[in-house]
Order: sequence, then C-alpha cells, then structure tokens
Amino acid sequence: MGIQKVMVIGAGQMGSGIAQVFAMSGYEVLYTI
Repeated sequence: MGIQKVMVIGAGQMGSGIAQVFAMSGYEVLYTI
C-alpha cells in the first residue's frame, strides 16, 4: 500500500507548488492556506 493522499499545510509559494506537483502526478491533494 503506497501513498494515496497528500496534505500540504501552508499554501504559500512553496506549498502550492508541492501541491501542484502531486496533483499533476495523480494524487488526491488537500491543502490549507
């Protein structure tokens, strides 16, 4: 069982970039501001 969901806390420039990369790779992403 691998990673299925990713949560990024803090959606500044770096956080939103990390979330975008995971989302584009097919992961379900939840991030907070």
